[in-house]
Amino acid sequence: MSRTQIVTGSAILLTVVWAVGCGDDGAAGDDGGGPDEADGGADGDADADADADGGADADAEGDVPGGSIIPDDRRVDWHPGIPGGIPERATICADVTDPPYGAAGDGVADDSLAIQSAIDDCDEGGVVFVPEGTYRVATGIKWTKGVVLRGEGPDRTRIEGDGLGEKAILQVGDWDETTPESAVVGGLDRGSRSLVLADAAEFSAGDFVIVDQLNDGDLVRVEGSESACVWGSREDGTRLLGQMVEVVSVGAGTGALGIDPGLAMPLNAALSPEVQIVRREVPTYAGIEDLYVADRSFRGDNNANIRFWGVAYSWIRNVESAFVSGRTSGPIRTRRG
Repeated sequence: MSRTQIVTGSAILLTVVWAVGCGDDGAAGDDGGGPDEADGGADGDADADADADGGADADAEGDVPGGSIIPDDRRVDWHPGIPGGIPERATICADVTDPPYGAAGDGVADDSLAIQSAIDDCDEGGVVFVPEGTYRVATGIKWTKGVVLRGEGPDRTRIEGDGLGEKAILQVGDWDETTPESAVVGGLDRGSRSLVLADAAEFSAGDFVIVDQLNDGDLVRVEGSESACVWGSREDGTRLLGQMVEVVSVGAGTGALGIDPGLAMPLNAALSPEVQIVRREVPTYAGIEDLYVADRSFRGDNNANIRFWGVAYSWIRNVESAFVSGRTSGPIRTRRG
């Protein structure tokens, strides 16, 4: 078991620009959406002004002995976090202790249904307020819309999982559905913001899609340091090189998708590049704020206190996570959160 504190000023997870699957250095995450652990950090690119000794900047222009660490053709501008920063939500749509919800917050009663019902009743953009107390939950809490769950601070509001069977105590989003996919037949160059599909009929502006291709056996491979990374992407880890983008336009009659951001790396027609919609309804602008979350008992390694699955522009702020069964947080297929 582990004890980890997450305190974030802007977001827990940056944009996963290009997931490079499993290698001998470790695994990429569950289903290719991003690293297993929350990863903070400042906005930046490969020319990061970083030097642990406080000395000269190390960049790709010559401060690094022997030249660039990352080849130019594998460097991208990297802008993690939510565009414009975390929004300050002020509309309280429910207090979980008020009727009809009636959460006890005494650490004894099962408050799962009260919290879940309050979230279910809340409209997009609203805040479900969890006042000071200890809330025992025997069933995982999950929502798939832009609602914020907010406590009174990690020293006052505690949510504690107790023997629940779900993968996470608190989960935003999901992806377990069959969604359209299509071969990419044009627009394969690095930086391309227009992908020509074999069939774009089922794609729409606002969709979030995975752009991927078959492993090349050189830059990415399915073999990991412990076992084959079959869970690292769709099709049993054979498409570990992938990128999540937002569809901003669909060309009428052309089969072209306008995407943002552009391709971080070129696609190879010989590796069967494809796009697939992540989910028909991707939660956006959801948040978890100002609380403590912990597991009362160890439930096995492949679990989490908090899990974000297939979400965009979402955040965890001022949250303490402790006594974790597996991962403090599991951001998977997460776009700019």
